[in-house]
Amino acid sequence: MKKTLIMLIVLAAIDIMGWQITRSQQTDSVTESVDESQIILAGYQWNGRKFEISLADFKAAIGELSIFQQENYASRAGKAEYLPEFIDEKLKVLAAIDKGLDKDEGLIKKAQDYKHTLLIERLTLIEVDEKVSPTAEDLRQYYEEHKSEYVEEAAARVTCISVVEKTLAQETLAQIKAGGDISELAKALSEKGKLFGPGSNMVDPGNTGLFTKDESKDWQVFVDAAFDMKVGEITEEILELEMNHETYYLIFRMEEHIPERIADFEEVRDYIEPSVKREKKRQRIIEWVTEVTSTSGLKTYPERIPETVLDQEEPVTNAEDIVVAEFDWNGKQQITLAVMMQDIRDLSEYAPEHYKDKARLEEYLTLMAEGRLMLCLAKDRKLEEAPEIQKKMQRYLHTLLANKLWKIEVEEKTEVTEEDVQAHYEAHKSEFAEEEQVRLTCITLRESDRAKEVFESIQLGKDIVEVAKTLSDSGELTGPGADPIKPGDTGYLTRDTFPQEQQAFTDAAFAMAVGQTVDDIMTVSFQGRQYYTIFRKEEHNPPRHKTLDDPKVRRIVTADTQTEKRVALTNNLYAQLRDKAKVKIYPDRIPD
Repeated sequence: MKKTLIMLIVLAAIDIMGWQITRSQQTDSVTESVDESQIILAGYQWNGRKFEISLADFKAAIGELSIFQQENYASRAGKAEYLPEFIDEKLKVLAAIDKGLDKDEGLIKKAQDYKHTLLIERLTLIEVDEKVSPTAEDLRQYYEEHKSEYVEEAAARVTCISVVEKTLAQETLAQIKAGGDISELAKALSEKGKLFGPGSNMVDPGNTGLFTKDESKDWQVFVDAAFDMKVGEITEEILELEMNHETYYLIFRMEEHIPERIADFEEVRDYIEPSVKREKKRQRIIEWVTEVTSTSGLKTYPERIPETVLDQEEPVTNAEDIVVAEFDWNGKQQITLAVMMQDIRDLSEYAPEHYKDKARLEEYLTLMAEGRLMLCLAKDRKLEEAPEIQKKMQRYLHTLLANKLWKIEVEEKTEVTEEDVQAHYEAHKSEFAEEEQVRLTCITLRESDRAKEVFESIQLGKDIVEVAKTLSDSGELTGPGADPIKPGDTGYLTRDTFPQEQQAFTDAAFAMAVGQTVDDIMTVSFQGRQYYTIFRKEEHNPPRHKTLDDPKVRRIVTADTQTEKRVALTNNLYAQLRDKAKVKIYPDRIPD
């Protein structure tokens, strides 16, 4: 299977491309009532030659873009926005050719490699995709062999009241036992903002929706209890559940129980078909590759790869004379060690490191030899003459030329001096303003009586930091300062760190002196619940501007300065090209 890795990747690419092509064809199938080739949207000239872009040309170009881009340019406004960009790309290609970039060996090599990929994709489409068609029997057999994969887990649905106040839970359970309806009670509690956890859905209060036995590890006690109940049964006692330092009190009624079952064939048929098709493609690939390699007499000689190749430091002596693979196709074809190693170096800067392993080198040799065989077959069938291949090749080459020109005229000319960085910082100094901040040691508790005990111990001399550590170890801390790594430490807070309902807490923190502890316990409301807070102010930082001495600020300013320079150079490049080409655009001719 390792031998067919590249072919499988190609298959995936073809599947995606096929979908895109189909969508494009569907989009372009609408019959137009006017001759769009006669509607000229733009014109320009280059070295004495005149060019025109018709509506038909422009729509065809948009049809070659990705589905996402096509959607962006579907409207009249979108087309008007894309038209100048489309022309700029064409002008960059013409300017690149004027500079002789079409003779650049690196670009030619990339274009050649891309053509090889297209040819193998096309050949694979012919030899694999078009020859694979799963039958109904194939699908049924796959279903029978993989039935265990289509098991639908048992599911349950309950009406649940989950609150964080024990007294409220007790009162609610008493009402239910007295004849109150759990659904109506859930609605009433939801309106008061008292529901938390399962059933706290505001659209349908109390309704948990369907859930499985492994729905949530955190709520596992609740899940297990629900699955043990019969439909219509309601809890006799309140279920208490601890999670994230919070206690939840749950009362619930079982509404629905769906047993585990195996999905019918027709239900999963659409999911099975792609899997069967993939498996048949794999089988067909193996058969095809075996057939081609056998016919050509392909032989590889991995034993001829010397150990010194793995170091990648010293070149192998006479590597160009060491034949590591050969086959017959319109004569003897050979692959030398030198060609193979160069092929690996051309993959990416990380490839040589990846192929230091002998087993990987041997695997690459097999894949490379098979790839060469496929190219020979594709050329024999004259697939490179196919209009679709030639069109894609031209589009890819034009992209390479445009990008190369941009790199020369923009990227390589983007130089940022210290003066540039300083000027940008001064112009955007307000963006690096740091708000006024405070840092506290804070203890927030859920129970009033417990907060009084803790506050009295601090007043009697206990250090608030040590008290916070003790409370953290016992799981009692919540809210600001509840970080178990730094118990009590709130980190730096600004005036708008917390919502408006906690403004009194924020105002008190900023008003206190550094080192001061609150004179009394502060009660803070959050989501309808009361919390009790004790804190000491540790730091107070006035508002300030971060300077370029801050490494993060320097990185941001430098990157933004570079971007500004690139944008300016890019705009200048386009302005020069448009001026030379005497571009004329008629956006008003784009139809609605």
